[in-house]
Amino acid sequence: MNLLKFLWNNSRKLVVVAIVTSIVCGLATAGLVACIHAALSNAASVPGRIAWGFTGLCALSLLSGIVAQVILVHISQGAIYDLRMRLSRQILSTRLRDLERIGPHKLLSSLTDDIMALSYGLLAVPIISVQVMIAVGCLVYLGYISLPLLGVIVGFLAAAMVSYWIPSSVAIKRLEKAREQQDFMFKHFRALTEGAKELKINSGRRHAFFHDVFHPTAETYRRQNVIGFSIYAAAANWGYLSFFLMIGVVIFVLPAFLKMDADLLTGATLILLYLRSPLELIFSMVPELARSQIALKKVEKLGIDLSAPDDRTLDKAAHTDTESGHRLELRGVSYSFDHEESHHFQLGPLNASFRQGETVMIIGGNGSGKSTLVKLLAGLYAPDGGEVLWDGCAVNDANRDDFRQNFAAVFSDFFLFETLLGMPVEGLDARAKEHLRRLQLEHKVRIEGGRFSTLNLSQGQRKRLALLTAFLEDRPFYVFDEWAADQDPYFKGIFYTQILPALKEKGKGVICITHDEKYFHLSDRLIKLDCGKIEDVREAVDIRFNDEGVMIHDTRKSVSS
Repeated sequence: MNLLKFLWNNSRKLVVVAIVTSIVCGLATAGLVACIHAALSNAASVPGRIAWGFTGLCALSLLSGIVAQVILVHISQGAIYDLRMRLSRQILSTRLRDLERIGPHKLLSSLTDDIMALSYGLLAVPIISVQVMIAVGCLVYLGYISLPLLGVIVGFLAAAMVSYWIPSSVAIKRLEKAREQQDFMFKHFRALTEGAKELKINSGRRHAFFHDVFHPTAETYRRQNVIGFSIYAAAANWGYLSFFLMIGVVIFVLPAFLKMDADLLTGATLILLYLRSPLELIFSMVPELARSQIALKKVEKLGIDLSAPDDRTLDKAAHTDTESGHRLELRGVSYSFDHEESHHFQLGPLNASFRQGETVMIIGGNGSGKSTLVKLLAGLYAPDGGEVLWDGCAVNDANRDDFRQNFAAVFSDFFLFETLLGMPVEGLDARAKEHLRRLQLEHKVRIEGGRFSTLNLSQGQRKRLALLTAFLEDRPFYVFDEWAADQDPYFKGIFYTQILPALKEKGKGVICITHDEKYFHLSDRLIKLDCGKIEDVREAVDIRFNDEGVMIHDTRKSVSS
């Protein structure tokens, strides 16, 4: 029913047309059975009108069946497309923290296997719809020739459906367990591909991963699927046998209780034999419908509401205010992670301000909240308490996406796209090539048509390409999360002594997470975090180094933000 509701919500007019043509197809099929029955009853001299009627009904059945299935295929394919687009849109619209909570393995599993399962289920709907109408048409004709016989057959079919559904419900539970294991399978696939170096270099780890982690999950997934589909196969075979049992009841049992002449007996047997084909087809597709229903539930469990209206911000062009003088301020901002995580961490309350034309370095130990802070600053996280202000105006859910357009960032877990997406096309290659030269990558990478010739580079070089992308975005504020951590000493110096000053000279606000004490003095301000709190804020001019280049901590002076 959920699949039918999904189809109905996507294409109501076409669904109505498909239903009407399916009904016509079913009635035409029932008419064909009636013609065959009439011809068998007058085998000695078949009237010409029956032959012409048979020919016309063949044409009508063929035409209406084709039209019904073509329309329903069109509807189902449109629904599949809409589902993919809607799920992708909802993922892009879902809060970053919620996506992090779900995990990439679950998202990939839904975007691939769940979408395919839903696709198969939606493709089965057109076939099943037409077959149901054919079956209904056959039963209508059966009621025409004998209402008592129709009552017996319908009762028998109801009992057969119940006996099919009971084991099917057990099969569904097995398939649901298999689907749960699939999330773990995708998690292991990520470990298998992303951890290939670590697995190859340590045979003990490789053996333990394959035999103790991957194999048990794959075996459980296989076993649950085998049990589930085996139950469906057994139930389907019982369904096939039930047709012959019905024929046996009609031929050998009912004549003792109902007045049935040879003509009625022939017609009933003919209808039941014809009815077997569409019902067999329906039974064979029930497992796919079950898997698609499980997939739909799984998508809903992600917390992504497919019934929610599309986020239209995905369709509008991003607007970036390149004017100078912007001010970013945090007032009593706090943020805490979900309680179900291994430990509860709270950032803040924090009070701080950032201006264009200044370079601020954020320092602190691992887990002190530095990355969380910059995600709050860039609008990727919404604070639990307090306010983020942009030029004195509060950032809220209504304007947060516009606010994010003021930032270009290279995070520690950055992703590098193959093309320079979302950039003005005019002069793009020339600007990009100039940055390639500045970043000393012109001998490694070419840019043609806004596309990188290769991404098969070292981590440090890939970070330089990410920096190139950030340069081209030309935003008021730049955020760097330990960008220099993967750079060699020479280019690390270039980053701090040339790139950051150049951004400052252009009037950009630079917020840089770093552990490189040697370059602290190049910032305008230094903000230190400890256990989610701002421990102190110091002016860079008060940072001193001894003759060995080691920072002398006790000579710095704290100032307010």
